[in-house]
Amino acid sequence: MAPHPLDILTLDETNQARDIVASLHKDTVLSFREIYLEEPPKSQVVQFLEAEHGGKIIPPPPRTALVQYDVIGSDRIPHYNEAIVDLGQGKRIKHVVVDSKDHHAGLTL
Repeated sequence: MAPHPLDILTLDETNQARDIVASLHKDTVLSFREIYLEEPPKSQVVQFLEAEHGGKIIPPPPRTALVQYDVIGSDRIPHYNEAIVDLGQGKRIKHVVVDSKDHHAGLTL
């Protein structure tokens, strides 16, 4: 059975998201900060819940993961990245390199 749209990511889903991102940065050092569920839009969740409560079966919203990580280049300076991965399609659907001049990523130890 498919997970509920608001269930946290399973271990397999978390590993899948990590592997997808890692495959896009071959021969690069990555430091993963966090990987968690990117919740679907409220309208999609409401539609799914109304159908579920009405006894209808509709496909759940796509499961997506927000992956926060650093790419560490030859300069040894970590560059903070965020990616959204569609777990059903097995691909990255959004990617942002956060500008370190205007923004700072959270502290990691």
